[in-house]
Amino acid sequence: MTLYTLNLPDQLQQEAEKLATLQGISLDRFILWAVAEKVTSRFSCASVEPQT
Repeated sequence: MTLYTLNLPDQLQQEAEKLATLQGISLDRFILWAVAEKVTSRFSCASVEPQT
């Protein structure tokens, strides 16, 4: 796995930490999950878009 430094605005970091805590996971795992979800949804959308 690659180490990646991420700069988040303070308010966004606090909100993400709250959500991670509510789910019982670390902030790192929450961010990993969020990025994976976004990438997966993008690939899903691309597969159903009409071809021109």
